[in-house]
Amino acid sequence: EFFSKLIIDPIVDLAQDATRKLSTGGNSRYYVAWRILSKLSDGDKEAGASRSGIGSLQTAIQKLFINAGNDCKTLTKNLLQAVYKIGILSLGIDNHASQHDLSSPNTGEFDEDFFERNTAAMRTGAWCILEALTNCLVNSSEARTGANISLKQAVRSSAIDCSFVVLSLKKLKELGNSVDISPANKATLAATSRNCLKVISKIGGLVPLKDAKKCSSDLMQDLKSFSLPNDLIPSTISALVAFTKRICNDSGKDVIDECDEWINALLDRCECAIESWLSSLSRHGRIETDDERLLTRILFCIGELTMVGFSSQQDTLQPRTKSARDMVTDKEPVRGLIVRPSNRLIHLVKLMLPTTMPITSVNEEDLTPTPSCVRAYAFVTLGKLCLRDESLAKDCLNILARELHHGSKSDPAVQSNVLMVMGDLCVRYTNLVDRYLPFMAACLQAGDKACHEVVTDVNLTVDPSAIKVRNYSLVKKNAILLLSSLVLQDYIKWRGLFIHRFLAAVADEDDEVSCLARTALRGPLLEKQPNLLSNSFVEAIFVFNSCKAHPIYCAAAASGETGTGVAV
Repeated sequence: EFFSKLIIDPIVDLAQDATRKLSTGGNSRYYVAWRILSKLSDGDKEAGASRSGIGSLQTAIQKLFINAGNDCKTLTKNLLQAVYKIGILSLGIDNHASQHDLSSPNTGEFDEDFFERNTAAMRTGAWCILEALTNCLVNSSEARTGANISLKQAVRSSAIDCSFVVLSLKKLKELGNSVDISPANKATLAATSRNCLKVISKIGGLVPLKDAKKCSSDLMQDLKSFSLPNDLIPSTISALVAFTKRICNDSGKDVIDECDEWINALLDRCECAIESWLSSLSRHGRIETDDERLLTRILFCIGELTMVGFSSQQDTLQPRTKSARDMVTDKEPVRGLIVRPSNRLIHLVKLMLPTTMPITSVNEEDLTPTPSCVRAYAFVTLGKLCLRDESLAKDCLNILARELHHGSKSDPAVQSNVLMVMGDLCVRYTNLVDRYLPFMAACLQAGDKACHEVVTDVNLTVDPSAIKVRNYSLVKKNAILLLSSLVLQDYIKWRGLFIHRFLAAVADEDDEVSCLARTALRGPLLEKQPNLLSNSFVEAIFVFNSCKAHPIYCAAAASGETGTGVAV
């Protein structure tokens, strides 16, 4: 009720005469609602905040639909109309313009009013709530939202022109490319553009054919030029899939075949770009900042293209038989599509994994180091390739585990990404990855001096004087969250020194790490296995005090696969 009065009611009220109501007295209630929504969208730029921001808003809207009952259709119609009007108003488009006028935006100088506080809040908030609203309506066919109206029905009943999403995306791009825009405003525009692309991926099938073709061509060119920042690449590819489905619905062509064609064309483009860059590197012998940015975009694009059509229920490299086609739904039009990158492209990705590039520098003495950010993206891309190909995963697990090994001294960003990849592979190929649990568990002490001594001493003693690398805190926190999730879902079991490593994390010098480990142990992990701590108490005393003469310590030390206790 509070959410409805504070945010929804003022927005719905703007469905009629929005311009007049915003320009007269007593308009503060409207601006407050948009500012709250813009804060949710701003949180989208923070790590891990997307799900909590947009996701929370989506949950609130779902409950609102349930409470609305028979009035749900009217509420949805008014919400869409209000967001539509505010969306075009905040981008400088007259909301009384005809559809012909909407297809011809003003590309002249940008007015400073675009970034006036209230205008910026309305623009950001409008796309934030539109993304959450379309997500709710898309899921309505699965009876999970409480809405008794589909997205297609809602759009038609509200009589909005869906071409406005294409126009808005173009205007946002023009604003973002302007040299007069501050970095802070560019970051906000990028987040809004991402919301817009996600909305397009939901309602792309309702966009007029001419606009769909034009926007699809523009998005394809953006991907081919590698000009998009990494956070826009996934939503751009999703929007392209939606437009492809829209075009195929009119032409009668198969959407999977059409997507397969442009995906492979983009992968070929990525392959040529990496080879060209390697050729340039061999001549100049150094890697510039622009080179790093280009490489990370190429690698990230490869990974995202590979994941198009991915389904955890589908067998790897399964031919596109009739059964695979039966997996296609309106929500996932290319589900079951298998993307097969060339062996050459896979090899090029692997070349980015080592700490040095596969060519010598100009002075023929020192090898050219591979930037950590490039290696971090390369491992993520390799992980996505492995998710689609089990044989490749078998070949690459040792490479991944090597980066988690206690003696690898890998960069924290690289190690964190590898850990997350191993977690996904553990879910996908549990039997293959289970033997590498010790390496994943070792990340609970990533960067600790004790972690490097454990090979011979199995020394998990918490030593305050141990040298700790602060940057490894992220690796430890990710390890706690990931391993806890895998245990709770029964993908891994408590064995070896796993429990002792978790207990050692409770006493970590970083307060955030220790608090997170304590919360995980006291909460869901203990609830799932009430005897976990009591069963491990005696053994923990001998392990943490390095009582090597006692049989209990020896048994714990021998519990690892190598007999040292640190195959954990």
